[in-house]
Amino acid sequence: MNQYPCKGRNGIQNERHRHLAEKAVEQLEKAVLRAESGFTTMGRSWMRFEDPDLVRLRADPRFGDFVRSAYPGTATMGDRLLCPPVACLLEGYTRRLLRDAALVMELNWRERGRSGSTAVDTLKCWLRAEEKAWDAFRAVVGGRPSDWADRATLIAAVQESDPAAARRSDFPPGMLQESDAQSDHRCTVDLLQSVAAELRKGMSTSALTRSRAWCAILDDALASGVAKLPAPQVRALCSQYAAAWLRLGARLAAEQDEAVEVKFRGAVHSIAEPRHDTRRTPEVLWI
Repeated sequence: MNQYPCKGRNGIQNERHRHLAEKAVEQLEKAVLRAESGFTTMGRSWMRFEDPDLVRLRADPRFGDFVRSAYPGTATMGDRLLCPPVACLLEGYTRRLLRDAALVMELNWRERGRSGSTAVDTLKCWLRAEEKAWDAFRAVVGGRPSDWADRATLIAAVQESDPAAARRSDFPPGMLQESDAQSDHRCTVDLLQSVAAELRKGMSTSALTRSRAWCAILDDALASGVAKLPAPQVRALCSQYAAAWLRLGARLAAEQDEAVEVKFRGAVHSIAEPRHDTRRTPEVLWI
């Protein structure tokens, strides 16, 4: 089809172009029928917006008919499909990925809070993984949406923190969904920049810094003979981390809402500062 320009085609070229468009749509219809549901969702946006091989085909009315038939309810404008820039799709996906990551981390900490008394070594593993997750999150939210390596690092950090996430079908979320194409580009950019700026403030009391401090104090606790952290302290710490991720997810879901921003900043900087009092009996850590 690319051999034939949009303008200036003669009758023979028009006929060849029409025939090729029909064959292309026929192949796409077969591909959609054979595809698994997960690929079909991703493939829809890929076909509509990104696949460079389909640029000429998208201008053909037959392709618009195929999209409307294969994906009822898909919005079009006339016979031509809206085509947002790739950057907009990546920004929308990045926002979804960050929200889903925050949800997985929140639920993970809530589950940990039900563990009761917890071994210090286990708690250290949790907090090491937490540190990696916050580092990766800050890199994605403060970086460029095109940096796929940062996204991959975040996904790996979340899956390390919650091994069950690696087996879940809904994480990481599939790329190039309709919601990405329909998202407000300027709003998404502003939101991600705002969250990145908020995470850079008050680093001395941030969840990332607190995680590092807790790992250091737990080393001291092990050296002084502490084997476990009592259940009340475990629940308190887990609830604070869960709240931080909850507020972060809400921050990414909302528009520029001052109340949501305030709650987010409060939760991210409310992780208890660890304090190990060696003058007391070694089986107790104090929050």
